[in-house]
Amino acid sequence: MVFRTFRNQAPDLARRCWAAIGVLRFEWRTRRQVDIPWRRRLLCLRHGFNSRSASFYGSSLPPDPSLYISDWREAALSKRPNRAYSLVLDDKLVFWLTMRRLTPHLAPLTGLVRQGRFYPIDRVEGHCPVDELVGRVTAPLVLKPARGTLGRGIHILEPGPDGLRINGKPGSAATILPSLRAGSYVVAPWIEQAAYARAIFPAAVNSIRVMTLIDPDSGEPFLPFAAHRFGVARTAPFDGFGTGGIVAGIDVSSGRVGPAVSAPPGRGRMVQEAHPDTGVPIAGVQVPRWGEICAHLLALAGRVSFLPYIGWDVVVTDDGFLINEGNSRQSLRVLQAACGPLLGDQRVRRFYRFHGVLGA
Repeated sequence: MVFRTFRNQAPDLARRCWAAIGVLRFEWRTRRQVDIPWRRRLLCLRHGFNSRSASFYGSSLPPDPSLYISDWREAALSKRPNRAYSLVLDDKLVFWLTMRRLTPHLAPLTGLVRQGRFYPIDRVEGHCPVDELVGRVTAPLVLKPARGTLGRGIHILEPGPDGLRINGKPGSAATILPSLRAGSYVVAPWIEQAAYARAIFPAAVNSIRVMTLIDPDSGEPFLPFAAHRFGVARTAPFDGFGTGGIVAGIDVSSGRVGPAVSAPPGRGRMVQEAHPDTGVPIAGVQVPRWGEICAHLLALAGRVSFLPYIGWDVVVTDDGFLINEGNSRQSLRVLQAACGPLLGDQRVRRFYRFHGVLGA
């Protein structure tokens, strides 16, 4: 009750206080993942970073903290630039319904699971208990929490020789049905990624995160950073950096991928030219159709410029590319680990200053 009153009377201060609490909680939860003295941890916190994130950038503290968006600022930022319309990006079904008429490159959805029932999209008949959907899986199917983030709660179902496989392992419908009955999930077919990505790591769909921003002065969209995520054996079938995957920056002018970065618990930042499990080179790989991807995302960002801050998740396929989802939360740790400090780009600095993330 006290916090609610505080939040209503001073929303910006409340948001910043909540962000600071979040950074401290994350530091406590991950304290064993980075082996540095507490004095260095306190120095990181003083600059707004938890020590785990700081290790992503190359040391126990970024070389020039003023060039990085700190964890504290990222948490305080949250959905601020998009404000009320962040719902379009927070809810995967709303995103799909909004974008379906604006782009032919939207990844397909087949339906929604809600309150234990499956509802097909684009037709009124065919809804059924979710038990029936799970029981008749004949091709890989992806069920994602409609409002989930960071890859949490995703179930990848596929038929196997010995029955149902869940997230790449033998499983039983009984293990996931309680969560499917309790929550809301969008249902989508598995995306077959392009040959270059399959060659690097075939056991996960290796996606690209692309940042688009709307310039506060000109009102035009721009695309400052992009990073390619790759799964590894311990994260398959997922590619998330936060769960142990690797990420490589992409030169936005050429579409050429740089070396991959990983941050194993207790070992700090590691840079690798090739995939750690398959040995296939990553650095120097050219993303197919990169110019087409950038041009399309910039045009799309311009059409929805009421959302000035979008993190697009893109999967390149053998015959094109698909937009998997959009995000209000950009996973700035991932982008900064792979691409370097965001505030080295003056357009990005101006954007964050305009939206109150940085001081004047």
